[in-house]
Amino acid sequence: MLGEYVYELDPAPGALIHGLSEILALDGNGHFLGLERAFSPLVFQVKLFQFSLAGASDVSSRPALQGNLRGVEPIHKQLVMDLSRLDKLRLDNLEGMTWGPQLADGSRSLILISDDNFKSFEKTQLLLFKVRLS
Repeated sequence: MLGEYVYELDPAPGALIHGLSEILALDGNGHFLGLERAFSPLVFQVKLFQFSLAGASDVSSRPALQGNLRGVEPIHKQLVMDLSRLDKLRLDNLEGMTWGPQLADGSRSLILISDDNFKSFEKTQLLLFKVRLS
């Protein structure tokens, strides 16, 4: 499924920085996890999406994505988790993810990581999640 596809970011009103910071393959058939983050003054917003390339338009033959995009079908995505809703956890600059070790019950683990950017007011975080794939 080599190609280029349009990925639309979730709205992040008031964000100074907003983007898709990491993509992780779920399988070899065009299914992925996407880590979107947005930074507003004093707060990070982080969302994890599952998406598929199925049905999305390959735009690699277009010289630019300007003007009329009629007929271009973007990637379809589904929210998996809004990490901003985790109680008692102050999110930091989460920008990476990878599969972790298999857990004792046979499920997969997912690791998210932030870095402190060499700043005293930011933290390096490692978050571990148990993943149930369906």
